[in-house]
Amino acid sequence: VSARALARKQTLLLGVVVSSLAASFMAEIVQGIQDEADKSDYSLLFYSTGDSVTKEKAGFEALRRKRVDGIIYMPGASSFCSSREGIEYLNDLIHRGIKIVQLCSNHPQVNSPYVLVDNEAGGYMATKHLLELGHTRIAHFHEQRTREGQERFQGYRLALEVAGVSLLPELVVPCHYDWQSGYEAMEKLLDSHNPPTAVFACDDMSAWGAMQAVLDRGLRVPEDVAVVGHDDL
Repeated sequence: VSARALARKQTLLLGVVVSSLAASFMAEIVQGIQDEADKSDYSLLFYSTGDSVTKEKAGFEALRRKRVDGIIYMPGASSFCSSREGIEYLNDLIHRGIKIVQLCSNHPQVNSPYVLVDNEAGGYMATKHLLELGHTRIAHFHEQRTREGQERFQGYRLALEVAGVSLLPELVVPCHYDWQSGYEAMEKLLDSHNPPTAVFACDDMSAWGAMQAVLDRGLRVPEDVAVVGHDDL
């Protein structure tokens, strides 16, 4: 491998910068990256930033020093490339020949390709499914901090609009991509005077928390409260 790297004038190293390796679908993404890298004798260097801008910049610096051939970059809710400094830094890396691909995000000022999930379509499909089952009081766990969360909410809103169902502000509950947040959001809805009959959660981890909250009240899923998540975990 070292000889091939020397002959190709490459390091055969790829960097992967993500906000968290514990995110609901990261294991599958990491496995996909590993499978493809193995086919071309590439090794991977992972940096999990904990949604810290400082750690994200430090990860890019470390990968630059190791002269990686490319970087797969999945920004978090707080991302380095949201600032002018970050955009200029990443574009400088690209200018130096380090290829960058944005994953599940697109910061258009960064001159790199990107691979996106159609989050609005996902939100629309999830909500349409619940509407087709006859539900009209459909709650949504809304991750407001991320573009993905905003897009999933837009899909939810559009599906209700197309079906002629009013969007009720009290059924849109702020939530994050984790079990505890989903549990607490569901508890809040169950404590309301007119709970929803269905929930579209912002991701599968929050959906899992929601289902547990329903079960802990002695209710059934989906007979009493139907729950749909997002990400296919």
